[in-house]
Amino acid sequence: FKFAVVNSASGDGTTNYWANDGTASCEPATAVPLAVSAGLFNVLLGDTSLPGMSQALDETVFGETDTYLRVWFSQDGTTFEALNPNQRIASVAYALRAKYAENGPSGPPGDQGPSGPSGPQGPAGADGADGAAGPSGPSGPSGPQGPAGADGADGATGPSGPSGPSGPSGPQGPAGADGADGATGPSGPSGPSGPSGPSGPSGPSIRTVAYATGLGPNDSTDIGQITSRTLSFDKTNETSAIRISYTDNFGVLHDDCRWQIRIDGGACPSGDLIYDFYTGGDTIFRSQAVVGYCEGLVAGTHVVDVWVGGVSGTPGDCYTGWAASRWVLEAEEVN
Repeated sequence: FKFAVVNSASGDGTTNYWANDGTASCEPATAVPLAVSAGLFNVLLGDTSLPGMSQALDETVFGETDTYLRVWFSQDGTTFEALNPNQRIASVAYALRAKYAENGPSGPPGDQGPSGPSGPQGPAGADGADGAAGPSGPSGPSGPQGPAGADGADGATGPSGPSGPSGPSGPQGPAGADGADGATGPSGPSGPSGPSGPSGPSGPSIRTVAYATGLGPNDSTDIGQITSRTLSFDKTNETSAIRISYTDNFGVLHDDCRWQIRIDGGACPSGDLIYDFYTGGDTIFRSQAVVGYCEGLVAGTHVVDVWVGGVSGTPGDCYTGWAASRWVLEAEEVN
């Protein structure tokens, strides 16, 4: 169950004058578990010893003229239903307020009664303390002058007078011996830097070259990568170029073929490195070197590989390598 004293005969009203858990309006949040027998239950509202009844019920609740008891009931302790209508609280509850009724206003003061007769005189008190002395009277006339007394002792010596002016300086004495040298003073600020000297001779040049080589295998791929021709190298300088050379045996039967050197799977940023081979009929094999420079590569590890295809469309029969000939793929970093 949940209980509240509200300001409306129906519904939740707008204000809870009292609720079992102190909720200010509408349905309380906390329930009070009670036993029900044949539809009847008993509860003392405001009994804070009951679980869920945390708010005492006092006389201030009935300071309003219209108060109603609203009750909510739940069979499962989760879903609550309000019991309608709200029950009006009659005069029995208002008797609780009568116990604490406020006092009425004070009446006006009554007239002052007549004075009573004087009582008998009491005994005399003790003598009081002496009063303060009165002022002195005027001085009498002066008597005749007496004889002179003996001389007194000498007084203390007075302060010295100011010093006289200084006399003239005497002649200069002979020069004394030289004193010891003083401590060395702090160093002065540094002068400006002189001009730079000429550059020294350049040290010996060291070539950084990476290469891959092999004897074959022969590859008859017409379009795609020649997987056996590949090279990995490290570029150390961000602004340097890479000199790439590729030597192999190339063969073409009918039409044309193009061999392209790629960097990291794509064309060199500064331009293609390619070799085109044309033939009109019979298969022709020749040993050839492809050399070029690739610029614009960032520093780091790169991969050089070889791809083959047509020059302007469908290629002829392309052959890379012949009779296990020697191939060389080389990359050199240059400034």
